[in-house]
Amino acid sequence: MDWHSRSQEALEVVPDSRWRRLTRVLTGVTRRQLHQRSAWLYPAVLIGLFIFYCVSFWHLPLSEDAGFYGYLSRAVANGVILHQDVWFSSNSIGIYVTALVFKIGGASFDLYRLVHAIGLFFLVLTVYCIASRDKRYARGFLAAVLAGVFCVLPHIILDLGRNYIVWATGFVLAGFAMQSRNIKNKEIYS
Repeated sequence: MDWHSRSQEALEVVPDSRWRRLTRVLTGVTRRQLHQRSAWLYPAVLIGLFIFYCVSFWHLPLSEDAGFYGYLSRAVANGVILHQDVWFSSNSIGIYVTALVFKIGGASFDLYRLVHAIGLFFLVLTVYCIASRDKRYARGFLAAVLAGVFCVLPHIILDLGRNYIVWATGFVLAGFAMQSRNIKNKEIYS
């Protein structure tokens, strides 16, 4: 009898744990099916949490910073040239993106907050995708929740639209994920 057949016999002799039997009885699914479902369950829970927090703090007024950025975006959408007609010392790409959204949808506080809410969710989703590589969805969910608590939640509580650093962080992490995926199977030292 070879090693493989002995290991198969040992696996057949070992009874299922109570937890496995209980989950199979309650859900009627195998562990593999449960793992496949968790690939969609965790992002759905993240979306639900994110919508809950956004709706909870949506009614709060904008801060001075968010009002200034929103005003600049509306002014650029109406034809003002940034750094020539209006003084602005920060990175202007976020203002131009928001101005484009204002051109398409009309300038409003809700649309301004929605642009920033999408950026915040992009950051959380990027953290989830990076951390849940190798099909470790629970690890990705935990990392995304921690990123949401420490990075995103303060921006939602302060106001949606305070600054564009969350968008930049999301894009930096997405670029890091793409680059690390490209070099994963290559040798670092040649």
